[in-house]
Amino acid sequence: MTSLISKIRITVLLIAILIVFIFTACVTPPPPTPTPRPKQEPTATSTKEKLKVHFIDTGTHGDSVLIDLGKTEILIDGCLPNSGVAEYIKDYVDGSLDMMIATHPHSDHIGGLIEVLETFDVEEVWLNGDTVPRSHRRLFRLTQRFISLVNAEGAGSHEAKRGQTIDVEILTFHVLHPDILLPYNRSQRIPSILHTGNINSMVLRLRYGNIVFLFAGDAQEETENSILKAGLDVHADILKVGHHGSKNASSRKFLRSVKPKVAVYMATGKTDASSGPGSPEKPHPWTLTALKKAGAEVYGTNTHGTVIITTDGETYTIDTEK
Repeated sequence: MTSLISKIRITVLLIAILIVFIFTACVTPPPPTPTPRPKQEPTATSTKEKLKVHFIDTGTHGDSVLIDLGKTEILIDGCLPNSGVAEYIKDYVDGSLDMMIATHPHSDHIGGLIEVLETFDVEEVWLNGDTVPRSHRRLFRLTQRFISLVNAEGAGSHEAKRGQTIDVEILTFHVLHPDILLPYNRSQRIPSILHTGNINSMVLRLRYGNIVFLFAGDAQEETENSILKAGLDVHADILKVGHHGSKNASSRKFLRSVKPKVAVYMATGKTDASSGPGSPEKPHPWTLTALKKAGAEVYGTNTHGTVIITTDGETYTIDTEK
């Protein structure tokens, strides 16, 4: 009897130990999860190349802008024939010229591009699709020569339209204008023909990092109104002023939307090579005042020579020839 009681006690004790063990196993928290180590931050070194935009002073009338990013070069317009633009860009173009952009077929924009086509291999050409009436004989002959050289070059040729993008390596231009080209008619005289051509001018917006450029070509107030009516983003840090700073461009409404910190105009003086003697003064004092009131720091090729803006996408510096 005593033996039986002992066995029962041992059995009960073993069951109690087992119950305690099971309970302890259930309530014991799992080992703590090790605290994750913070990810190693990359070394603070930037590989972004600096973009250089040259607003070229050739001593003649017209526009010419070279955009240089490492081994990528783009030329927007080329001033008058024999302007020296081809000679200027020789120091910057690595091999072939990646892209040529002609904002519109006026002599003070495409004239110098003829020599560029004769000097460099050009990979790609963008035009605004506009033509020149035969009634403007001298300009008609010049544009015909330009187009024949573009065709002979064998470069990819394209017509820019609003809403398109133009891609060159990592750079992307947004085409703000033209939308629908204004037509010409036989009754138009030369000043009117030239004005219509200016309204049809290509307008481009380029962002590099956080810095934005707006290249307004020979945009007129009508051009600006068309862009604003379409609800397009025109805000830019650096504005290439439309139509050499003439009075019929850079409206206050347009400048309020652009909000430029820097404005660069390509001066022509009192005589515009496209329209002849007696054309309005460019840059016009009214436009210079409007640019300053808009908060822009104003530079011009007639007073500063060639203007070069260099940016890493965050900040920019401005160097002038004079």
